[in-house]
Amino acid sequence: MLFFQSRTNNPGINLATEEYLFHEIKDDVFMLWQNDRSIILGQYQNAYEEINMERAAEKHIRIVRRMTGGGAVYHDLGNVNFSFITYADDDRRFDFKVFMERIAAALNFLGAGTKIKGRNDLMIDGKKVSGNAQYVSGNRILHHGTLLFDADLSMLRSVLKEEDGGIWSKAGKSDRQKVVNLKGYLNRKMSVEQFQLALRTYILKGDDVKVLMIDAGAREYIQQLAAAKYDRWEWNVGRSPQCNILRSGQWEYGRMKIHMNVDCGLISEFNITGDFFADAHFHQSLQMFIGCRLEKDALKLPVKNCAAGIYGLAEDALLGWILNGREVFEPDPLA
Repeated sequence: MLFFQSRTNNPGINLATEEYLFHEIKDDVFMLWQNDRSIILGQYQNAYEEINMERAAEKHIRIVRRMTGGGAVYHDLGNVNFSFITYADDDRRFDFKVFMERIAAALNFLGAGTKIKGRNDLMIDGKKVSGNAQYVSGNRILHHGTLLFDADLSMLRSVLKEEDGGIWSKAGKSDRQKVVNLKGYLNRKMSVEQFQLALRTYILKGDDVKVLMIDAGAREYIQQLAAAKYDRWEWNVGRSPQCNILRSGQWEYGRMKIHMNVDCGLISEFNITGDFFADAHFHQSLQMFIGCRLEKDALKLPVKNCAAGIYGLAEDALLGWILNGREVFEPDPLA
């Protein structure tokens, strides 16, 4: 067994490192890693359904899509991530339990009282502390998961959507559950660094373990992979499956419904209907939305032109309805 401890908190580099270890290292690997504030999407998810995109941009929270399936998760430096990379025969393909039992045993050794729920969650007192996902290619398996040790749960709740907000797609949906941090359930006080050491020690006990060192050539490969894939909007957001979005709003001078089709993160159809009053150039202004990314900065000019043609409608109100289905941006309780 090889052990690798990532020394970077860059989510793109860490996910690229996982992919490198999966494809290029032939031994079994156990990896521990942490990311700066970020949202990690499952490969088959729609970013607009899962994430409050406005809040994520406002808080400079990166969005990165991983190569495994499953749901969206929030990462920060209070969260510890683990990865098992190994081989398995056909009977163990997508066998989550064998890996989750090892993590649960380690947490219970530390006093956490952890139980496995369903296929891929670890729970304490009915609240989720870990979600797990897998990727399989041939007989090679990547199993990884999160551990909420001392994460900012208020931020987690603010950036991950509870509901789809008028969005319809065939993308995989996250199963939102109540979450809790592990820190308060352990049998002794420890820092996140001490927790990682305890986890590593328990998981690797009895194995012939070697620490994996990544050389300069491998580091260059990982950086190139991160730049070409995990740092690109086209992978992280643009890969979102096609979806239909319906928003509605009302203000002093009228009611409106906004209809959008979004494909690969770009608006492919856009229309506004309602009982409002608009000028002769209103319908032409709608065409400016076609081909735009569904994000705040890209929409500023089309929104400005469209709102100017609708009597009594403020730009911020229109932008808020398009992005989040609400008239005004809510005050930020986390500021």
